[in-house]
Amino acid sequence: MSEKGQAPKAKDSSSTSIRLDSDALAIAKDTARGSFVIANRSLQAGEILLECPSASIALDHGYRTSHCGFCATEIQQQQQQVAQSSTCQGCRVLATCHHCRETLKDWHAQSGECAVLQCLVEGFGKVFLSEQVMTAQDVSPHIDPIYIITMRLAHRRQLDRHNGTTTQNSTTTILPSIDWNLLDQLYSSPLPANHEGNAVVSAMAQLLQVMTALWKQKKQQIPFCNPQECVSIWNKCRGCCHAITDLTRPLGAQNLGMALFLPHSFYNHACAPNAFLSCMLPSSKQQQHSVCEDPTSTTKQQQQQHTPAVVARVVCINTIAKGDPVSLSYIPLSGLCRLERRLRLQETYHFVCDCSMCSNQEAIERHVGGDFATGKTASDVVTALLPLRELQIDCYQTLTLASSMENKDEVMDVVEQCMATLTMAQRGIRNQQIPASHEVALECHRLLAVAHSLLRGDNNHEKDQELHHHREFFGAAEQVEALMDPSALAIQHGLAAQCLQSKLQDHSDDATTNEFQKELLVHRTAAIEISTRAVGGDHPFVHSLQQSMGGCSETQPTDSALGTRKRQLSQNGD
Repeated sequence: MSEKGQAPKAKDSSSTSIRLDSDALAIAKDTARGSFVIANRSLQAGEILLECPSASIALDHGYRTSHCGFCATEIQQQQQQVAQSSTCQGCRVLATCHHCRETLKDWHAQSGECAVLQCLVEGFGKVFLSEQVMTAQDVSPHIDPIYIITMRLAHRRQLDRHNGTTTQNSTTTILPSIDWNLLDQLYSSPLPANHEGNAVVSAMAQLLQVMTALWKQKKQQIPFCNPQECVSIWNKCRGCCHAITDLTRPLGAQNLGMALFLPHSFYNHACAPNAFLSCMLPSSKQQQHSVCEDPTSTTKQQQQQHTPAVVARVVCINTIAKGDPVSLSYIPLSGLCRLERRLRLQETYHFVCDCSMCSNQEAIERHVGGDFATGKTASDVVTALLPLRELQIDCYQTLTLASSMENKDEVMDVVEQCMATLTMAQRGIRNQQIPASHEVALECHRLLAVAHSLLRGDNNHEKDQELHHHREFFGAAEQVEALMDPSALAIQHGLAAQCLQSKLQDHSDDATTNEFQKELLVHRTAAIEISTRAVGGDHPFVHSLQQSMGGCSETQPTDSALGTRKRQLSQNGD
């Protein structure tokens, strides 16, 4: 049942066995793929397989002041006085929410982590940026999250050594412990064997040399991280980090940064995976509710419940037989053709995917590649799609901005311009013979549905057009269900349900109302079933969908339910 070409996420180790804290999972090894995860028993769709906190995280520069640098939750602007949250004035890299501040006290400064990150910021500016004097605030946006994760992890290891905890688990701090044995066995992403790879190694060596000198100036008690170990951790992070995703945010704006989840780093890749990884980030409403009215009265029980880390879980999305591999997708799934998927995986993870989906030249690949990709190289395909993707990104950003505008006339002008651009993009898609199930074709319908929803109000025509694009999206997405991110499908079902709820208010005809009610039920049920099967019924993402659709009740997911409901949608769309 194994797949050729899947990247091993760990290397064999004769001295130490790999253990996962889950009765559902086990580690298998072979010489071709190293270590990989298999089902330890028969697994059912919707079953939570493994949940663990992050070993280290780093947010993208756009979120470093608005989200917590330990648990990645959003720091609500209206609660800042209550939560007393702010960006660290020393390193300018981390902000801390009220709960992490209460849990960790002054650990960030007292442990030396702040000093390490100060050295990183100053050293990064000297090595990678111009010679001019730059403040930490100027340098921070240029630092890739991988560097921050690397230095935070390396420093944690030095702390453990300094405190005599060099064996199985980290016990240095009240942060979640780190199993250094697991870190040592992670897959290490290789550098390209060319001048570019040599340049990267040289720059990294120079950065660490500068940081070592800066550390000595600070006269810290703990020795600076071993440079060779830093490079090793850096390569492991490049190969094994996951995106921190807040599924409650709009599509296209869900990625907040990167994190290393050690037990989650041993799954192999598949373009049609049988499991899904999600981050347990609370929704905005839940976080606001969790901030107590009097922060000074935080109880010990509340502190114990809060984890100063990002928690990620893996859930089974299809039935898996005992002994079969458990796989995740390393890249977002949204209807990419085989050439594009292989190129992204090769560029990022340095392997050529030969999973069952990529090996199959027919079936589902016709719906995402078709005549468009026949006889072309991956570079040709990417080049052809680039103008369309740029148009769609611009439209997404514009529509996001329009959603916050208060002047209705301005909103209408902006949205109508986006509609014209997207209509032009649709003509380009048809002219290039790009299949309707390909990502860029689906994205056009998704964005047009969003555009019409912004003008919806009491306008029945806008509602009809929005519903039309929802139906077109689902009709095409049904053909490539295995290549679609389940959270994206769930969100789209939720948006379609909102549109139908609005349309029901305009119809008094019993027959029409009955049809809309049936379709509304299909979307509501599908949104909850898909999201529950992908992330678990207790996930904040499921709760946010329920709230957006009027608090509809949960249902138990089944393998056949999604296909049945999509067929119903397709029939309604016809």
